[in-house]
Amino acid sequence: AAREWCQTLRNFFLTITFKKLKISGRELLSVPTQVFSLEQLQVLEMSPEGESCLRYRMELLPQEIGRLRNLTCLYVDSNTLKKIPAEIGTLSFLERLTLSNSSLPAEMGALQRLQSLHLANNSLTELPAPLCQLRSLTFLDVSENKIDTIP
Repeated sequence: AAREWCQTLRNFFLTITFKKLKISGRELLSVPTQVFSLEQLQVLEMSPEGESCLRYRMELLPQEIGRLRNLTCLYVDSNTLKKIPAEIGTLSFLERLTLSNSSLPAEMGALQRLQSLHLANNSLTELPAPLCQLRSLTFLDVSENKIDTIP
């Protein structure tokens, strides 16, 4: 059944131009590779449906995320990602980014259009240095971290 679903999904992606895509469900282990061929995609949301206490089991965001050059919003919430690929720094149109319950890439400092950054629940003990490079940033959420002082 899963194989048939994947084939149906693959065919569907080949025929549609998406601007926004939401992938939800607790059992998500990886991002379908077809997502990275959606060159016109502007919003990609990967979060559990409704309940913030749910966690995806996805541990890797593929480096192919860098192919989504038109992304303006990326929500990777309530995941257990061990690493965000360096290619995230190539998403030059990105304005909103949520990386809750994930690791933080140094390359996020290259996101010069980024206005809103949600880093809740990342076990941060200090503000990441790349934040100083984000000149357009107007909103920062670092709640549920272990930050004692703000420099």
